Amino acid sequence: MSFETAINIVESSLSDPSNDYDECLIDFYGGEPFLNFPLMKKICEYVWSKKWIKSYLFFATTNGTLIHGEIRDWLLTNKEKFHVALSIDGNKEMQDINRSKSFSKIDLHFFKETWEDLEVKMTISKETLPSLAEGVIYLHSFGFKIRNNLAYGIDWFEPENIQILSQELNKMIDYYLEHPEVKPCSLMDLKIEDRGYSEKKWCRVGTHMVVFDVDGKNYPCHGFLPTSIGKEKAENSRTFNFNLNENLLDLKCKDCLLYNFCPTCYASNYKESNSIANRNLQHCNFNKARALACSFLQAKKILVSEQSSIVNKEDYSKIESIIQIQNQITVQHFKEIFLEPIFQLSELEIVKLANIKSNGAETESLSLT
Repeated sequence: MSFETAINIVESSLSDPSNDYDECLIDFYGGEPFLNFPLMKKICEYVWSKKWIKSYLFFATTNGTLIHGEIRDWLLTNKEKFHVALSIDGNKEMQDINRSKSFSKIDLHFFKETWEDLEVKMTISKETLPSLAEGVIYLHSFGFKIRNNLAYGIDWFEPENIQILSQELNKMIDYYLEHPEVKPCSLMDLKIEDRGYSEKKWCRVGTHMVVFDVDGKNYPCHGFLPTSIGKEKAENSRTFNFNLNENLLDLKCKDCLLYNFCPTCYASNYKESNSIANRNLQHCNFNKARALACSFLQAKKILVSEQSSIVNKEDYSKIESIIQIQNQITVQHFKEIFLEPIFQLSELEIVKLANIKSNGAETESLSLT
């Protein structure tokens, strides 16, 4: 992308009063965006030198391998105006497997010390799945927030992969119960009270997000770029109406308890099936195991809190979801995979949870009267 094209995009985004937003996140997207650091620096410093009617923040996701010398110093100087997320896939062994032996090129301490509450993006591949918990715990040791992503190529219909995933989730449950002060990674942090099926959009594609290719042409998100799905489909995507939620709903999944927190990618759906709504059922077993693990973890936390008489009001709303998930997404879904139940609460624990919820409802009723 040329400097002139970039500035035309930024000026239009930050100076047009008809745009229905107050703040704009300007995200440099790669590949590795810092490969073109001179252009990034020129764009930022031009924008910083002007006054605009919209608030804004510059952002980039980086693999960290180029953040040294001049780039490191520039980021440190401008850390309040330029934020980053770091792509790192776990410990040294995991990172080197996924990212061409790049671990030694990343200054993790710089990222930790420069941005408070920095988020890292951890991609889980088939090769690193057996070390998932170890990698998560390693990244937590730096105080990072962790967002997990799944790489393509993991067959979740394959029983062995679900077994490995569940073993790793179990290790993370033990870790988070031993370290309640640590915010769980996104994989273990489902908002389970949002269970069920509702007409909600999964992401900001096409409405609160727009992506510009190197020629300045706009697309609904980076997944719809020509380099991602081909020129013809990319061009078609520019006509899609992402404001109409009925265009985004997959009716075959409407009876699923997990629909609202089952991830989907509209671009991947379109690439694979010519429909932005048609979800890939490859992830069903994965999401069922994940939901069971999250419900199990949150139940254990509530039961510990109840012993200390510190149950929060938010916990009462979770309990119904926990019981429903435990009852519906049971070992029956995995009977051909597991010889024994996974992440399954005992009957006594279910009764205790129901009593906590009942007592909480009574307390709330008394306080209202």
